[in-house]
Amino acid sequence: MLSDARDEIPEPEEAHDRFQIPDVSGRIEGGRTIITNFSEIADVLRRDPSHLLKFLNRELATRGDIDGKTAELERRLRPDQLNEKISDYKDRFVTCPSCEKADTVLDRDGTDYTMKCEACGHVEEFTEKF
Repeated sequence: MLSDARDEIPEPEEAHDRFQIPDVSGRIEGGRTIITNFSEIADVLRRDPSHLLKFLNRELATRGDIDGKTAELERRLRPDQLNEKISDYKDRFVTCPSCEKADTVLDRDGTDYTMKCEACGHVEEFTEKF
């Protein structure tokens, strides 16, 4: 009976990290890239959309604006370029360098930032360089 019961147990599904950033979705209009799920990405990262946009503007050497829930960048960009830069943002401003969890809060004082991890209590201080 025990072997029959084991046969009935489903195979475990592949483990997924509870923190997954959605892939960029959007479109290109002329020379502009429209990110339609920009606010969703910022919400998952738990960061101010304007801070994320400022980082993307600097890293991608372009200008951009937030229009409601979308972001408009004044350059034609592939989704993989955007996903890579958003991943870089996560590594720098979201993930705790001590425990590598995304349970952090970012506080700003002028150009100085403090990132405090709610999981392990680690505090990281840095100056905005963009």
